[in-house]
Amino acid sequence: MKTKIKSNRTFGVEIEFLSPVTYLTIIRTLEEEVNVTCTYEGYTHRVMDHWKIVTDSSLERARGFKAFEIVSPVLQGQEGLDELAKVIATLEAVGCKVNKSCGIHVHVGVNDYTTRNLTNLIKFYGKHEQEID
Repeated sequence: MKTKIKSNRTFGVEIEFLSPVTYLTIIRTLEEEVNVTCTYEGYTHRVMDHWKIVTDSSLERARGFKAFEIVSPVLQGQEGLDELAKVIATLEAVGCKVNKSCGIHVHVGVNDYTTRNLTNLIKFYGKHEQEID
C-alpha cells in the first residue's frame, strides 16, 4: 500500500548514477513516456524549473557506463514525491545503476522554520546521524 503524505513542504533531490545509455535517451524517455521535462546542462549549479542532467566526474565508472547526476526542480508534497518516483523508475527502466561512489542529496525547504525548529532539527540529526547518513 502506498503511503500518502500530508505535507506541502518543498524539497529537491540530486541523484548520482551510472548510465549505459546517453543522456539524450534518458531525456527522451522522461519526456515521451512519463511527461517529465528534462534538459542536459553539462556542469552547472543553476536552479531550474525542470529536471536537468549534469555531468559528474566524481563517480567511479563501471565499464560501458557514463556518470551523471539528475537534479530536480523544487518539488512539493505528494505530487513532488510522485514525480520523483517516475524519474527513478525511468532511470531503472533504461538500465541505470548506482555503486558505492554514488550518492543522493536531499534539500528541504524550511523558510517557515523558527530558530527553535532549526535547533530541534539539528538535534534530531545529531541523534540519528548514523541512520540518516
